[in-house]
Amino acid sequence: MFQAHELVDIKPNPKVQNFRSGDNVKVGIRVKEGDRVRTQVFEGVVIRKRGGGPSATFTVRRVASGVGVERTFHLHSPVVEYVEVLRKGAVKQARLYYLRGLTGKKARIKEKRFIADKSVAPAVSAETVTEQSAEEATIAAEPQIEEAVVEAVEPIVEEQETKAEVAAEPEAVVEEPKDESKSES
Repeated sequence: MFQAHELVDIKPNPKVQNFRSGDNVKVGIRVKEGDRVRTQVFEGVVIRKRGGGPSATFTVRRVASGVGVERTFHLHSPVVEYVEVLRKGAVKQARLYYLRGLTGKKARIKEKRFIADKSVAPAVSAETVTEQSAEEATIAAEPQIEEAVVEAVEPIVEEQETKAEVAAEPEAVVEEPKDESKSES
């Protein structure tokens, strides 16, 4: 018996960003109305993502005019033009069905924050941590962190040094010639 992913080649859409449950996303859907084709945007929170093959789906929920609206999209459908992640949500569950019973501030999801510059925080794999103690892993990462901090601070220090040099240079004082006609009167 054939599996669906064996029969159909899946070409991932480059405009679909990687997302998880709890993320706030904007989904662009191709809608055909008569002769016209336009993109309709559906924005909300991903409450579930399921499947891994060509039949993979995800459900997005939003509250419009006080009414909760959920739409399920096929991830590899040509109807889905793009999926843009607006906010990463910090959730511990894969299925967020509990949001259906919540309203207002209770239905908000905490945002996951990231370090702006990935080079400052070097990646340490789980294998490295199991082989070394946490202290040794931190000590091993310190030179990389110091190097990244130095690279980030150097332009600022150079700019301050040039300002100090300009301030230390004596300014040329230009004396204007006195107009003797005014002083004689």
